[in-house]
Amino acid sequence: KNKPGHFTKCGLCDLTAEGRNQIYDKYLQFFVELPKFAVTDPALASAKESLMYLIGHLGEFETKPEWLQGRNDILSELCEAAEFGRLSQKEKENYLMSEQDEIQWMNTLEDEKLEAREEGLAEGRAEGRAEGRAEGKAEDAKNLKALGVDVDIICKATGLSKEDVLSL
Repeated sequence: KNKPGHFTKCGLCDLTAEGRNQIYDKYLQFFVELPKFAVTDPALASAKESLMYLIGHLGEFETKPEWLQGRNDILSELCEAAEFGRLSQKEKENYLMSEQDEIQWMNTLEDEKLEAREEGLAEGRAEGRAEGRAEGKAEDAKNLKALGVDVDIICKATGLSKEDVLSL
């Protein structure tokens, strides 16, 4: 199916004497006529025109064009992929190894963070238990003192010092 402009949309059709009938509507192909994109300044063009310009001129760029510097979009990613494609096999291997090293480093960092968090939680639980035991001993000593139990016996039963028991 032809439309005027830069794109041609094609689908599967059955041609009969009565005309054409689409056979399968889930399969479409689009053809782009790059020579029809006569953009002179891609920085000022629409996103579609900039994309077509970039695809049509990708082989001419040694590095990312100035008009793509500082952008973080699909056009910039396409240009970076093309830069990777121009690398020698050894350069590609080195690049991929550095990427793997970075991923491994990030994973190690995440593992360390998780381990530190777990250690911190364990320490917090241990401190909480110790604090709870100390409060429980003080409460027991207070109750025994209220019942008139001798201070030395309270100290032996709770493990608290004589000063601590007397201060309750």
